[in-house]
Amino acid sequence: MIDGVSPLSPVAERMRRYRERRRRGLSCIRVQLRRSEVDALIACGLLQSTDRQNRIALATALHRYLDAYPIAAGRW
Repeated sequence: MIDGVSPLSPVAERMRRYRERRRRGLSCIRVQLRRSEVDALIACGLLQSTDRQNRIALATALHRYLDAYPIAAGRW
């Protein structure tokens, strides 16, 4: 207990993050990237070559790409 507040269990913390994503309209998925796609993110300047194995950096680069080239909802 820290300052009278019990820390959340790992399960409760995971559920809290899930509910927060859902409120924000987000979905959490796993994506496999090909080496050529990682190379393209580097070539576009969205990812540093030293970060090609860093999952957080890869996710950030992919988010930047999708922000720059959004998928139009009306097209599908």
